[in-house]
Amino acid sequence: MKKVLIAIDGSPNSKKTLLEGASLAKKNKAKLTLVTVAQTTFEADLNENEIKLLKDAVILKARVFLEETASALKKLKIKADAVLREGDPANEILLAANEIKPDIIIVGSRGKGKIARFLLGSVSRKIAELAKCSVLVVK
Repeated sequence: MKKVLIAIDGSPNSKKTLLEGASLAKKNKAKLTLVTVAQTTFEADLNENEIKLLKDAVILKARVFLEETASALKKLKIKADAVLREGDPANEILLAANEIKPDIIIVGSRGKGKIARFLLGSVSRKIAELAKCSVLVVK
């Protein structure tokens, strides 16, 4: 295993996903890449200026989270590249994986119920189904 991609989103389960992935990368002396996706489409009755402000805030929050996470790993002597993307999380993680070509993608499971999973879909499920490499879903 030479490359590990960890998709993180700042959720409580994301921390567990990060620890699992960082441990795997360190054990295998693999290159580690963190990917965070800023969801920048909004279903709200907002004007153009409000949408821009909201989008900028979401991107800034994601960038800060990603930089802080990479910095925390560096303190543990784990080097990680950090990639920030915008859009649909599953699609953007899959696009990043196609570019990076990891041996494994590590994602978290939010633990949605059956109805929510059916109605909303699942980022981890979509990645597991469509990825060209192995996928580890951390619960």
